[in-house]
Amino acid sequence: MNFFNHIKTDMQQQKQYFQTAGEEIAARNMNALKNLSIVTVGFLIFLLILAPLIIHGWKMSVYHAMFVPAAAIFCVGVWCASLRHISGIRYTSLICAAFWVMIFTFIILIDIFSNPNAPSCFMPVICIVLPASFIMPASVSFGLVGIFEVIYIIGLAVYKNPSIAQYDLFCSVCALGISTVVYFWIMTMRVRDYYNYIKYEQLSKHDTLITGLYNRQSAQLIINRYIKLHNPVKSCAFLVFDLDNFKNINDTYGHRMGDLALEHMGEVLLDVFGEQDVIARFGGDEFIVFKTQNADRQSVMKNCRSISNMLKGFQTSGKRVTIECSIGAVTAENQNIRDFDSLFGQADAAMYSVKNSGKGRCAVRSYIEKK
Repeated sequence: MNFFNHIKTDMQQQKQYFQTAGEEIAARNMNALKNLSIVTVGFLIFLLILAPLIIHGWKMSVYHAMFVPAAAIFCVGVWCASLRHISGIRYTSLICAAFWVMIFTFIILIDIFSNPNAPSCFMPVICIVLPASFIMPASVSFGLVGIFEVIYIIGLAVYKNPSIAQYDLFCSVCALGISTVVYFWIMTMRVRDYYNYIKYEQLSKHDTLITGLYNRQSAQLIINRYIKLHNPVKSCAFLVFDLDNFKNINDTYGHRMGDLALEHMGEVLLDVFGEQDVIARFGGDEFIVFKTQNADRQSVMKNCRSISNMLKGFQTSGKRVTIECSIGAVTAENQNIRDFDSLFGQADAAMYSVKNSGKGRCAVRSYIEKK
């Protein structure tokens, strides 16, 4: 029962993998296709030179002769598309499928029609290699393999010497079984590697003290990317938070209490702001928030009041510690924003104006475009 549950879990992860990692899969397939197309041409030339040296009486058929230029033309086309940066999930899937069609077509022509009295050499190998070479759903991989396997079996029955065909059929069925095992084993490894990568990437993006908050570098990257894509920005707000008298908390209660205060601040920000907002610990006792929804002045002031009220209720290990913060914010509507630094600079200046005039309050200003 555990085995079948494990298989079911793997299948669900594979399905999710194809839904969420489309761009990565397309890039990896394109890279594999570039390399495999070159290897195919080189390997074909090598086999054509080797065959007459090993097989007595071997003669090149028209199918052998056509295979090399066809593979070479395909290889040139793939590399030209790569140099022109022609990509995309749909395009890559189609060109990979076209490569399969070319390989299977020539392999069937060679294994069946070049010499009906000779055993097949390549079809079983290709059935194992191709599904493992590209990242495709099982339905696509084995759908294509299945179609050509049926064509191959029909060709064996009609054109091949029956005494030879029976062994070719047996080898082909064995190859399909091995191919299935290899495909699912490799796919399982790929999916696990992908999710491990996502896991560690998320850890690198987020603050190590407070789960759910971005770190400084990730926040800057995300916000700059948003500004670049959406200028002029329809509506946004940028807030800077600095805990007041944080050094006194560390000195009076110890650094562990200081860490707990920072964690509480992070939890409050996560409670007040939405999942679409960028929330980050910017360094030390300073936090930032970037809003693109409900980013008008009144909404920002409401957010600030909620944060101040929630911070006052901080209590841990029987100790009640007063936490206050100074907040500076800027709002922008239908404005061209230069970059992250321009937002941060103006919000930070608003925050320090609060610091210098009594702390524990919020100052909201309009963003000023600078040429």
